[in-house]
Amino acid sequence: HNKTFDRDGDDDNKAAALDALASALAFGDPESKHAGTVASALDVGKNMLDHSERAVRENAAKVIGAACRILPIEVTKDLIQSFVLNQSANSEQQAQSVQSSQNFLSAAYDDYSVSTFAEDNPAPTKNNIECIKHGQACSIYHILCRLQYNEDAKASASEDNVSGSGESSGENDDADKSGESTGETDDGHSHRPPRSSTPKRTMSTLQTNLSVGVKLDIPTMRLLQSLVRRLLQDESQMVREASCLAVGAILGASPEPQECLRDLKGCILKCMRFMETSAVHQCVARGLCIAIRMNSNVFSTCGGAEGSSDSTAISKGLHKSGVAILDTSLMFAMSGTSEVKRLFHDFLWLALRVGEGEEGLHEYMALSQGENGKIMMTLVTKVLGHMSGISEEEC
Repeated sequence: HNKTFDRDGDDDNKAAALDALASALAFGDPESKHAGTVASALDVGKNMLDHSERAVRENAAKVIGAACRILPIEVTKDLIQSFVLNQSANSEQQAQSVQSSQNFLSAAYDDYSVSTFAEDNPAPTKNNIECIKHGQACSIYHILCRLQYNEDAKASASEDNVSGSGESSGENDDADKSGESTGETDDGHSHRPPRSSTPKRTMSTLQTNLSVGVKLDIPTMRLLQSLVRRLLQDESQMVREASCLAVGAILGASPEPQECLRDLKGCILKCMRFMETSAVHQCVARGLCIAIRMNSNVFSTCGGAEGSSDSTAISKGLHKSGVAILDTSLMFAMSGTSEVKRLFHDFLWLALRVGEGEEGLHEYMALSQGENGKIMMTLVTKVLGHMSGISEEEC
């Protein structure tokens, strides 16, 4: 165990071991999750969160998220408070402070036998600071977002494995190679009919599979919003990519999603500019899908978090604060690269509740300006209306 997680050990082995540890915490035998084991796992994840290898950081964040769902909520709050406060210093201050790195994400865990970073850690460099920020964004996502495997989901997955095996799998491979499954119609619009060999999910099933991991109070969530807002504007593309997923988890977990959306909308739209990279655009689309999968009311006038009293409001119409994001998503759904198009198709299918009928489309058309309403109607008619759902792995 100690050799596997030694910072000088093999990176691939560390990443694989962290992934296995996260899975054990999330889906393993409950009797094995006693306080000492979980706290030690949190220690391991924390100490790998600023690792130089991206896969190691991402899997370390998985461990932290899984551990936080087992440990008392106070531990998670202390964890978040410590790195939010630590991040408040700018990069130059961090680079001059060895103590800032040594105390990263650790001060709150003495009662749980969680060790601090090694005392001889070198002072943070620009690359190390980038790794820290990336690790923070990944942690926010995994703390707030939880993949749930209940009995219905297990049964659905079992059926998918059967339908996706054998000859049907080969047919799917042929379709992928030919490109016909995501080809374009004569009028230039991408047409993506559902494929029987590709597992699809309805909106209701998605909601049972992806939910809020750790429910936090409003002041703590606002601190996370503030941190993610800064990370979305970071100069590092890698940090922006991870932050786009984290912002989806923030929106989905927030007890005040409409206020959260208004606060973060500007930064989200900056990440949707044409000058931004395709990789960031894809992460924006995935993050927006994550938000709706966690809380179907994020873009609606219902407001409240999923499961709250507010979510039962009589109106379920689209909220005007999200129209700008829908407008920009429409632009990418019509003219982005093939992968960007596909992901924004998924987001718009969810946001407009296409699987439930045309009500969402009509709500958008009532709020949109110019030709966007007509363009969206064309997209729904020619593409989104032919989708039976989205593949879970796409988000």
